Parts: sequence; C-alpha cells; structure tokens
Amino acid sequence: MGSFLIKIITGFLTLTTSVVLARTLGPKEYGLYSYAITVAAFLTIFATFGLPDFLTRQVSIYQTNGDFLYVKRLFRWSFIVVLIGTTILFSVPFIISFLNVPLPDSLSFELFVFALVAVPLMSLLAVLSSVLRGLKLVLLAQMANGIIRPLVLLILVIVLFLIFEGGANAKTAIVCQLISLLIAFVVCFFFVINATKEKNTNNCNLGDKRWLLDLLPFFLIGLLQIINSRVDILVLGFFRESTSVGNYQVSLRLAELVSFILISVNGVFAPVVAELKTKNDLVMLQKMVTKSVRWVTCLALPLCLALFVFSTEILEFLFGSEYVAGDNALRIFVVGQFVNCLMGSVALLLNMSGHQSDTLRVTGLSAIINISLSLLLVPMYGINGAAIASVVSLVVWNVLLSFLATMRLGIHTTPLGKV
Repeated sequence: MGSFLIKIITGFLTLTTSVVLARTLGPKEYGLYSYAITVAAFLTIFATFGLPDFLTRQVSIYQTNGDFLYVKRLFRWSFIVVLIGTTILFSVPFIISFLNVPLPDSLSFELFVFALVAVPLMSLLAVLSSVLRGLKLVLLAQMANGIIRPLVLLILVIVLFLIFEGGANAKTAIVCQLISLLIAFVVCFFFVINATKEKNTNNCNLGDKRWLLDLLPFFLIGLLQIINSRVDILVLGFFRESTSVGNYQVSLRLAELVSFILISVNGVFAPVVAELKTKNDLVMLQKMVTKSVRWVTCLALPLCLALFVFSTEILEFLFGSEYVAGDNALRIFVVGQFVNCLMGSVALLLNMSGHQSDTLRVTGLSAIINISLSLLLVPMYGINGAAIASVVSLVVWNVLLSFLATMRLGIHTTPLGKV
C-alpha cells in the first residue's frame, strides 16, 4: 500500500512539473528540453551496462542466502563500472566537435553537453535504487527517485521561472533537472550506507569475473528496452521540428500515468520474485502474479477510458491549446498502456527467474519493429506515426513475453490466471 501511495504522489509531481514546464517554455523550448533529456536517458544505459535489474536480482539472492559480504562487494564494484562508463561517454562531445558531426535541429551542441552531465547522476541513482530494492527497502528507493527528485525539480522550476519572469529556456530547465538529480543521489546514497553499515566489510575485495558475464544479457536487454522506449522521440526529433517533440512528449507523459500503476507493482514485486524462484515456490508466485495483475487492470481501466474519451479536453485544460495537436497520439498511447497492464509484469518475471535471454530475444524483435515502423511512419505521419510504432512494438513485446512466461515457468501473467 505504501509503495502504491508513493507512486501516486510520484505521478502527481511528475505530471505537475510537466504541466509547469510545458506551459512556461512553450512547445518549441519544451521540445528541446525533452529531446535533450531523452538523449541523456538513452546514454545512461551505456554507463550502467545493465546494472539496475542485475543488482536487484543479485542483492536479493545474496541477502536471502546470508551472503552480505557479496552485497557490499557488488555495490562498490557497480560504482566502478558506472564511473568507467561515464568517463568514456564524456569523450563523445570532443569527438563530435573534432569530426564536426551534425546534430538534429532538436538538439544543439550546447544542450547535448548539458544533458551529458546528467548521465552519471542518472546512472548512480539507478544503481542505488536497485540496491535498495534488492534489500527489500522498496519504499526508500521510491522515496528518493519518486518523491524527492520530482519534488525538488518542481520547486526549482517554479522558483527559477518566477525569477526569470517568462524568460526561461530549455537550458534553464536542464539545470533544474541536474540539481534535483544531485539531491536525490545524495539522499539515496545515505539510505544505502545506512542500510548496510551494520554488515561486515572486512577483506571486501572488488569484483567477480562472473558478474561481467552475467551483466551482458542485462545490458543488451536494457539497451533494447531503452531503444523501444526512446527511439520514437529520437526519430521524431530527427525528422521533425522541436514543436512536434513537445506535443508528443506531453501526450506520452499523460499516458505514462497508466504505467505508474504497473511500475509500482514491479518495484515491490522484483525482489519477491527472485526469492520465491530461489525457493522454487511457484504456487505462491502464481497467486501473487494473478492478484497483482487483477489489481493493476481494475485501477488502470477507468483512467484509460477517461484519457481516451476526453483526450483533447484534458490536454487543453492541463497544458494549453498549443498542445491539443497530440490528442490522437494520446489515444494511441492509452491503448498500448492498457495492453501493457493486462499482460502484467512479464519481463520482470522472466528476468528475476533467470530467463533474461528470452527477454533479450523478444526485446530485440520489438526494437527492430519499433525502429522500422518509426523510420517508415514518422516522416509521413509525424507524432501519430511515432505513437503507432511505439504501441505496436509494445503490444508485440508483451504478448510474446507473456507466452514465454507460461511456457518457461508455468505462470499465467494475465488476469485470467489462477489464485
């Protein structure tokens, strides 16, 4: 219940911040800001190298087996991986400048550098949150990334934009984002240190060769997932002006309210899946899966209906008349998100039970579908084409993973499963 409440607060804060940003910046500057943050999120996967899901699974397993020394070792080793990854990424602006590589109109070189600074903060915050989830301190993980970060961002946005009196731009918004990330990182770091301070750290050697091998499928899954979730915006920003990106982003942000319900369940569910699979208690696992997906579906249905039927009115009321061009895209997104909720926690179920290779193959297929459809539809249909490409790949991904969960584990992931 606490996790769900935090997700409700997170959704409210995130939506409120998006509304304030969109109304203050306007579609063009908001599109520039959104595109830069999307690029940063895309690059984060190369800094984390698949660590978040891997950490949640491994920390949960080590804690269940009482191997607390490995938890500490893994935590420190993860920081080294992120630092190496971000160091390599910081060389990218110099390469772009040296080779005079052209950037799309939706991303200037200056905004790209600003966004790149966010990568290490995003990466380390993801690592810390995953460690907390693995330790079953889910509420603490959600508080740092789900409440403190968006709350600080909202306060900064309101204060700074009042100071600038309407003269704020995309760079100002990114600076606010960086400050909120830094504060959330410090708080989350304190949570992790406090949760592990009683554990023995003597003779804590760094690294384990097996971890790098185990990380590879998680990295590939994460890369393909970020492609699936971000390629539509990247392609849209490449072919269309930043105003289209701004309209698309507000529609996507509204539709993501539906996914908050499923994400809140996943945050609590991840360490429990790993634990039950370790104990081979598949009966209890099926009961938990069925109950959770039924709750998610019941909560998602009225929200989906409201967003689908009143999409134009909701966009105009929250974001202004400049953004109503995204009403059809919002309807398309809502259909995809409802299917996502119906299928349940499919990827998490497979990843936490050691079947991440199945997730990798399916995610690769859906990424190919998403990229192909985006390149085909965006030049012709703009934001609606990008939304169609995203939703088709999402539906294919969910249906195939649900089938594999049933085949590999005997777990039915939809609301029709047994209790």
